[in-house]
Amino acid sequence: MYSVTEPDRSLQIVLHRSPVVSFRRFCGGILHSGPAFDIVEGTEVSETAKNTQHTVSVDGDHYRMDCSMKRVFDLFGGERVVGNQVIRQVFRFAAIAFVGLNPAFVELVVADDEVLANKTSAAPHVVFVIGERGYRTSETLPLFAEKELVPLGFRCSFVTADPNNPNHFPGLELVQQADIVFLSVRRRTLTNKQLGIIRSHLQAGKPLIGIRTSSHAFALSKGEPPAGYVSWQNFDREVLGGRYEGDLGNKGGTNVTTQLRAEQHPIMTGIRRKSFHSQATLYQSSELGPKTSVILRGITRVDGQPVEMPIAWTNQFGQSRIFYTSLGHATDFDQPTFTGTLVNAVRWCLKLPMVGQTVAGSGRTADMSPPARNKYKAGLADSKEVEKVIREFAGRGEVGDDSEPTSPADALALFQVHEDFEIDLIASEPTIAQPLFMSWDHRGRMWVVQYRQYPFPAGLKVVRYDQYLRAVFDKVPPPPPNHFVGKDIITVLEDTNGDGAYDKSKDVITGLNIATSVVVGRGGIWVLNPPYLLFYPDADGDDVPDGDPEVHLSGFGLEDTHSVANSLSWGPDGWLYGANGSTTTATINSEVTRNVHFKGQCIWRYHPVTKVFEVYAEGGGNTFSLELDSKGRVFSGTNNGSTRGMHYAQGGYAKKTGANTGHSQIPTRLVITSTCGMTATTIALLRRS
Repeated sequence: MYSVTEPDRSLQIVLHRSPVVSFRRFCGGILHSGPAFDIVEGTEVSETAKNTQHTVSVDGDHYRMDCSMKRVFDLFGGERVVGNQVIRQVFRFAAIAFVGLNPAFVELVVADDEVLANKTSAAPHVVFVIGERGYRTSETLPLFAEKELVPLGFRCSFVTADPNNPNHFPGLELVQQADIVFLSVRRRTLTNKQLGIIRSHLQAGKPLIGIRTSSHAFALSKGEPPAGYVSWQNFDREVLGGRYEGDLGNKGGTNVTTQLRAEQHPIMTGIRRKSFHSQATLYQSSELGPKTSVILRGITRVDGQPVEMPIAWTNQFGQSRIFYTSLGHATDFDQPTFTGTLVNAVRWCLKLPMVGQTVAGSGRTADMSPPARNKYKAGLADSKEVEKVIREFAGRGEVGDDSEPTSPADALALFQVHEDFEIDLIASEPTIAQPLFMSWDHRGRMWVVQYRQYPFPAGLKVVRYDQYLRAVFDKVPPPPPNHFVGKDIITVLEDTNGDGAYDKSKDVITGLNIATSVVVGRGGIWVLNPPYLLFYPDADGDDVPDGDPEVHLSGFGLEDTHSVANSLSWGPDGWLYGANGSTTTATINSEVTRNVHFKGQCIWRYHPVTKVFEVYAEGGGNTFSLELDSKGRVFSGTNNGSTRGMHYAQGGYAKKTGANTGHSQIPTRLVITSTCGMTATTIALLRRS
């Protein structure tokens, strides 16, 4: 029998010959009337100690167990506790019983609190420092560590605040052995000695992660620290890189989304879903420092008005890498986007390669992703060429999995819509797939380009790729009708009864090969099918072409099929306008205009009557989409930094991403959205309610 003592309770542990351990709780030395904990091999016991801390003294050696879990599941046989290790083993099994951890990761150590550990001395050591009561991180963080970090090779230890003295963290000296500190603390003041341990960790250039209340970890909201304790009032600005200004108190929670262009940050590697809804209120964070980089943003409404704040960012404090997020609500740990971001943040802070990134000098990639996320689903690719690229591409990210696509209705439910908008499902698979472009005719019907042939043109072979990953093909494809038949389809959808849903569809033109847009007018159907602009005559408007298409323009490049000529649109002046992406070139010819050459991003136009082609304006990122407003001003979408749309003035020459210099104009944003990929293809109409 061995005794475990605390100021107000004791715990008696009895070791039997049979594989049974009985735990009986005592309070003030008097037997408590509660049930005994009988743990038998093969049996799961549901009742556990909760949120208690046990300091064990045996022969002068001190052991401490943080018992914050809610389950008991790992069992042992009495015959395994033998010899001189009996005391250590008894308390090891007690830790397993109370904390509910896998025995492979549990080891009690003298004079330290290392309850959860991967027993590899070379493994990066994460020390969690927990001292807050509102968000249950004493429960969620051990579960997170066990599920997400320990299987990936990390050692994880926990230091928690003394329940009888919330400003004291027994065992904080363990931070001196940490490779990284993971902080979840709220308004605690420490002794100079203990706060000095945190400072020394940072001064040594070691990283730190803080979640939720850690923005005010060591700062009091009012008053002075107790005698013998000190605060760190500007910890948020000095270390985390931003100013905490309070809680907005939004009861409806917070919509979390990726900061523009932050998807390129290593921390977002392999994060498939870029947004989710958190039940957490939104913290006001301001005055982010010059060394910060925002990863996630939070959006909510306060007094009916939208409010947006940075919700996760990185910072550089001296030589220390810092990651902070104001997320950390208990339900946030159910979100793969959140837990995946935390795992990547740990790796980024420690300067370890991300999932899919090549380990320097090893010729292999980091093996930190769960096996289920590295599967290739048979039939995912539409051709052998696509399959080869997916399997062999050296870039970061996930290959995929073997899950089925989300249904159209379920996919629609995942959209987060601003309060004064509504979203309706108007078309989905199997009627349409991979929709690239939509336009409406004078009868209110929707014309859709199904970009099914993407990314490799039919009938062509890639001879080589240049330094910009632009393909060089073996030939120029001929135009229809003697073309290389592809899988792209032009479909028209109609609402025959006026109920707002498209109940009738017709595939008007099939077998196209890298078709990107379609408009109707001037007696027929205009199809942009690089390298050609085609006109299918349809004088009676029955959606059956009257003959073979006419080639009005030729010479659009095919080097990169995600930045080809795109987005046909009628202008109020009777011209056809179009856009061109960043990594294709063109030498355009019509009956009148000859050899007009351009490289990359631009807006162009063509007059169907005069047969004149001209470059309207140049510049942008990967220019895709085109809209004209009521005043005839031209806008296009782009991936150019934080700008999601650009205004193109006629004759203007703006900056091209990665190439020329110049001046770009920032316009009102215009957005058209279609979804495809790991959800079933849908077209949704976003409208004001």
